[in-house]
Amino acid sequence: MLRILIIDAPPIFRGYLKEKFQEEKIEVFFSDEQRDSISKMISILPDLIILNINDNYNEVELFDFINKKKNDVNGSRLPMIACGPSLDKTQQIKLAQYSIIKYFEKPIKFDIFFEFIGRILKIAFTMDITPCVLDLHRNNDLIFIEIAHGLNREKLSILKYRLSEMIDSIEIKEPKIVIMLSNLELTFIDGLNLELLIDNVLSHPKITTKSVKILSFSKFVEDLIEGHPRYNGIEVTRELPTVLNSIVENSTASNVSDLISDKVLTFNERIGENSVELKFHSDSGIKLDNKASEKRIAIVDDNSIILKFVKNSFEAKGIQCDTFNNGSEFIPKASQINYKVVILDIMMPGISGFDILRRLKTLENKPSVIVYSKASQQMLTQALTLGATSVFEKTTPPEKLIQKVQELL
Repeated sequence: MLRILIIDAPPIFRGYLKEKFQEEKIEVFFSDEQRDSISKMISILPDLIILNINDNYNEVELFDFINKKKNDVNGSRLPMIACGPSLDKTQQIKLAQYSIIKYFEKPIKFDIFFEFIGRILKIAFTMDITPCVLDLHRNNDLIFIEIAHGLNREKLSILKYRLSEMIDSIEIKEPKIVIMLSNLELTFIDGLNLELLIDNVLSHPKITTKSVKILSFSKFVEDLIEGHPRYNGIEVTRELPTVLNSIVENSTASNVSDLISDKVLTFNERIGENSVELKFHSDSGIKLDNKASEKRIAIVDDNSIILKFVKNSFEAKGIQCDTFNNGSEFIPKASQINYKVVILDIMMPGISGFDILRRLKTLENKPSVIVYSKASQQMLTQALTLGATSVFEKTTPPEKLIQKVQELL
């Protein structure tokens, strides 16, 4: 049986790797401190060593360990890879001199990570490469899980550990979960993956079915939840205000608009820098056919100044943009060009952003829509219920908008 020794891995990294390696019948060992790893390495003689380097690592201890490994008769021949923060070329060369055969910068792209490990161990890992955007946000005891495009089993597996880390790190006593699937059309083919998603959410002992709400337009999701004995108590709804009113107890918000403003549109807390993000090579927007249209987006806004500003920001990142001053110009093009992402204003004369959202839902290849508008909180919420992937107020820094678009691409 193959053996792997993992050193200094945080809980989320440890949990996911252990689960993935055990699927391939690989025996996994852990060492929490580098100074104790030499003795464990010698006793185990693993087929591979994975060294996790934290952001606040002690360089003296790090190189003391890898130097001892290099000078040990048995340890020197054991392959080792490392992952950690971004390093300059001098640091990377120094690591290479100590026989670290590969360094993965965080966030790790796991499909490339496991492909490389597979070449070392001479095995082929099974990887789900379904396109998927999965993100977590928190506001007080509310945790929002946003999923778009598809259900990727690898990301759903990591979700279990990220969710636990978020709850445990700040000791949330009664977490309430909102799973946002409004951009997904699911069928019975997705049944096993949908069960994996919900089971991983419910795996934390503090999360009960009554504290889980699902925002979805899919009849299949409603039927699966309703007929599943383990999911009794989970509510599926098509209206975000309904979710929030039912999940937030004793709210001081005077109306639904305030509630949404307080609890949804202002959330910005994410997992810490040392955590494992849900990244894959496919998330970078690089496709096998490398067509320029794969990174093509549309921007629809009647404000010519904002239109030009947003376009320049994206083209500086190498993202091709088509701009439209109104819905009448955009809708015919949307049927002809397969835009991956549309950045949309809501308040426009003539054909409004709401009208455009309704039209886009009828397309065979529906783009992801990011609403970027000065509209009221209630209007932004309505955009979510009409299928928008995300909403941003125009006071949002452009860097956040660019980051979101890059994730979707």
